[in-house]
Amino acid sequence: MRKRLYSNESPPGRNNSIVNNYKVNNSEVNNDTVNNSIAVNNSINNYNVIAIKRMLTKMSPQYKAAGKAARADPLAFRMQKVTRLLRKRLDHQDFLQAAKHMDQLSPMEQAQFCQQIEEYYEQQI
Repeated sequence: MRKRLYSNESPPGRNNSIVNNYKVNNSEVNNDTVNNSIAVNNSINNYNVIAIKRMLTKMSPQYKAAGKAARADPLAFRMQKVTRLLRKRLDHQDFLQAAKHMDQLSPMEQAQFCQQIEEYYEQQI
């Protein structure tokens, strides 16, 4: 007797007519379970990708430095963000005028100015 190649290999001389006569009725196959399992696998993979991206972002030196700066001086950090936003959106003369205006404001007025600018540009996005 020869050695089996696979553990589930049938022994020689077995009547395979039972297996050969077996037919799958397509109406009994539930495709939803297959699609659901694929969707579940994809959602798990998507969750893993998102988690990895979030972890890598939080490990970034720039992210850590920004967090330290925001905790050290929240108003200055916010003003830098607004300044970057205005630099992208305004032309040179208007940006200089806005920067001079920000320098003349008190800290409370600067916070209100930052809030107004953030809200204005948030609506446009």
